[in-house]
Amino acid sequence: MSRIKLSDYDLANPRSRERVFIKLTSELIKQRIEARLSQIGMSASALEQKAGLSSGTVRSILLGRSKNPTINTLRAIAQVLGCFISDLVEEKHPSVPSLDKITMKKESSPWKSDVFSKALNLVESDLKRRKYQPNLDEVLFFTKEIYAYSLEDKNQTVDEKFAHWLINKNIKIY
Repeated sequence: MSRIKLSDYDLANPRSRERVFIKLTSELIKQRIEARLSQIGMSASALEQKAGLSSGTVRSILLGRSKNPTINTLRAIAQVLGCFISDLVEEKHPSVPSLDKITMKKESSPWKSDVFSKALNLVESDLKRRKYQPNLDEVLFFTKEIYAYSLEDKNQTVDEKFAHWLINKNIKIY
């Protein structure tokens, strides 16, 4: 993402904050569209055509000329790219892998609901203490990792130090 010099903006001014937000969001949208186009091997022109958009609409976004595309434009783009609008505009936590990349060991232990519940409660209380609003993937990631680590312990108890370390390593609140 391109760097924004915050010192160039009066962040006490709501309009200035809005300009920073729009700039950051437009850069994020640009990166997400470029990545999806690359993944599916489609050109910007083909996307415009399939989405029923005017010629140059997507290219304007990709070149940074269109800073605030309409919801209808984003909806048409997302539909063709096979994703949701939120996939184009929402910042995902970069250090938490998606659930499809997390796999359990084949020789997994029997289910221990009490250990899982303790891990989940610990994750919830730790994130609340940090005043961090996690998404479901983050909660499941932390809980699963803490649960799996706990099952490796001979006593099969939740290690609070490990849990705090894992969350601290992955969640940075500025």
